[in-house]
Amino acid sequence: MLHNRLSAVAVAIYLDPSSHVQRMKTARSYVDFSDVDETTRCGVIRGMIYLAIMLKKARLPTDSISHWVGEMAATMANEHKTLALGENLSVGTGIDDKLRISVELLVRAVRQIFQAFEADSDYPDLGLL
Repeated sequence: MLHNRLSAVAVAIYLDPSSHVQRMKTARSYVDFSDVDETTRCGVIRGMIYLAIMLKKARLPTDSISHWVGEMAATMANEHKTLALGENLSVGTGIDDKLRISVELLVRAVRQIFQAFEADSDYPDLGLL
């Protein structure tokens, strides 16, 4: 269902580019990134990649993507701090590996967004750097 919602946001932005700011806020509010499982996180990150590429191709500002990436990175950093402090009792159960995979996925997502900028011989939004 999340994929359908993010696809609908992409279509709405494509049809009405002037509403991209509100649509991106809506897309970011569909799930609470800090309170979802790994599969949903993967879907959110993948949807963010496609929305970023679409915004870039439509020559719309990508600052909302930068904020979204920042929120996801901050969430994962907080989870890492919690694991490092030993506050999470399930450290030995692979949760740290799942967090590492989520971080790698986010870094690769930003790389794909950079490649979209590179394809147009353009510089990425400074917030992504």
